[in-house]
Amino acid sequence: MKSALFVISLMVLAVAASTAHTNQSPEALGPGSKAGDSRSNPVDGSRVVWLPAGEFRMGSQSGDPDEMPVRRVQLSRGFWLSETEVTNAQFAKFLEARPGRSKPQFWDDSRFSQPDQPVVGIGWDDAVAYARWAGGRLPSEAEWEYAARGPESREFPWGADKPSAETAVFGMEYKTEKPAAVGSHTAGASWCNALDLAGNVWEWCSDYYGPYSATTIMDPAGPDAGRDRVVRGGCWSHDPKELRGANREKLQITCRDRVLGFRIVLPVK
Repeated sequence: MKSALFVISLMVLAVAASTAHTNQSPEALGPGSKAGDSRSNPVDGSRVVWLPAGEFRMGSQSGDPDEMPVRRVQLSRGFWLSETEVTNAQFAKFLEARPGRSKPQFWDDSRFSQPDQPVVGIGWDDAVAYARWAGGRLPSEAEWEYAARGPESREFPWGADKPSAETAVFGMEYKTEKPAAVGSHTAGASWCNALDLAGNVWEWCSDYYGPYSATTIMDPAGPDAGRDRVVRGGCWSHDPKELRGANREKLQITCRDRVLGFRIVLPVK
């Protein structure tokens, strides 16, 4: 009997080790066939959408000075992007798999802790750790803007029309209101069927914040060093002008605000 129990214990440990390895290094997804194709991330269960390689005009002549100069950016490889911001339910899986990590700010606040709301109170390092666990990384600033604006370089993810209550979550009271459930504003979908790229929560990018280069750039990754990281997309409590696809802001990596979340990019085979 002891021998049988020993064998069973070894089998349980082997399965656990295999699961842990899968969480750390899941198999990369193959490429999609067209923009907006959707698949599931086997680690956290989230949906991801396909963005083929392409080119767009990054930046804006009519926005803030840090959005200039406008230049043509080329992304040489397609990638999978989270369809929505990472949710509390998905982040809970990460915390269960990584019990030593601290909970996000506002994790126990019922205003921000519903399973289908975007997880908030996330520092840059927290977002990076989750992305690695889920088999990916944070999007570069260029990848994020490409997802929001597409080859047409739209002003907003859905086009030129100003934000409305149907397309985005914005302009709400910071002290009393809250972000919406992710994916609840489908009229605001971008060209690749990504949702919530305008409003709901600001999203961390991988890049250090810095000025743009004036030249055409292939797969830009931002400055090599800096103090702040880029955030994109606007949020549930900000003005509509913050929701433009070219708008960019900077935050220190330790910032953990109730308007701040993230999404991830998955690698391709």
